[in-house]
Amino acid sequence: MKNLCVILIIAIFALSSCGKYEDGPAFSLASKKSRLVNVWQLDRSFHNGVEIQLTADDKDDYIEYTKDNKVKATWVTQGQSLTLEGTWEFDDKKENIITTFTIMGQTVKDTARILRLKSNELWLETKNGSNVDKDYYVTKK
Repeated sequence: MKNLCVILIIAIFALSSCGKYEDGPAFSLASKKSRLVNVWQLDRSFHNGVEIQLTADDKDDYIEYTKDNKVKATWVTQGQSLTLEGTWEFDDKKENIITTFTIMGQTVKDTARILRLKSNELWLETKNGSNVDKDYYVTKK
């Protein structure tokens, strides 16, 4: 019995320190894909560490990731929505999401680093030169 307790303590310690993403979770029984597949609504956004005040339109922006690796991104401006459809994939280490859209005949690829991936929270970081944006999403209500 004593050996079983020691093994359990070691297993718990090992599992809690093996989280893939910077902000968690440390452990999940659900696959990364099953946690990502959802409709995500923008909740908070930061540009170079400064929080951006979201407008009512911003709060209506969302991204939908599907099981068949399709993605739909919708932005709302002055009550009008613009939706782009494309594909998504994880990189080899499942640390980044790579989205591909075709816009007016041009293929645009974007890579976002996953900071947190839970069934109800998705935190992404994108870099453009020296600029760093962090977008925090929650499941769409």
